Amino acid sequence: MLLRAFCEAEPKVVAGIGLECRVRALDPAFNDIIDNTFHPVGVTFGHFLGPASEDAAVNGWSAETHPYRWGGTLLLTKRDAKWKPLWYKSALIVHSCEKMATPDSREILLCEDEDGGMGHRLHYLYAVDLRHPADLGKTLLTRAESFEDSCTVQQQIMDAVHWMDQHRGFSVTVRTTEWRRGSVTDCWGIVATRPPSSVRLQFAVANDGVQIAKAR
Repeated sequence: MLLRAFCEAEPKVVAGIGLECRVRALDPAFNDIIDNTFHPVGVTFGHFLGPASEDAAVNGWSAETHPYRWGGTLLLTKRDAKWKPLWYKSALIVHSCEKMATPDSREILLCEDEDGGMGHRLHYLYAVDLRHPADLGKTLLTRAESFEDSCTVQQQIMDAVHWMDQHRGFSVTVRTTEWRRGSVTDCWGIVATRPPSSVRLQFAVANDGVQIAKAR
């Protein structure tokens, strides 16, 4: 069982919630689990820590709220035929990801997530290196943002990722499909700049993460 060393017993289905397990007493690497429960949702297997390692990234949630993006990731690695939990990090979201191979044959993740608040709708594209996990502010590659207020209306969409070089490179285009200015009086004289109608970003996968290769 994948979660045998992490959960006190096999996860059970709780009506209206889904899978839930009580978490064993573990070291400070699991302090983000503040209510002693974890709700696994899905798992991605790969070579995240090294080219020969067998690892598992379990996406799920504990007691996270909106500032922590409603969830987190549990990382496990296989040692002596047993799955060993290494850490759990809130706000690290890996439910919609594809694996990418680094030049040294390790794997990292390219992920998408959506969020919203205060009238804004956000579509994020970001890289996750599970050997060096970091928050969204440090891993964000690009985003599409749509909103409408008394000053500006903006609608953006992010096209599907276009893969190249056997998943070791990719490009993505962010399009501004609508942009218009409201009353200058209502905006207190603030000058708003229209984004480009289309921006294409090209990235390459390196041993230490994802690097931007070109923007146009």
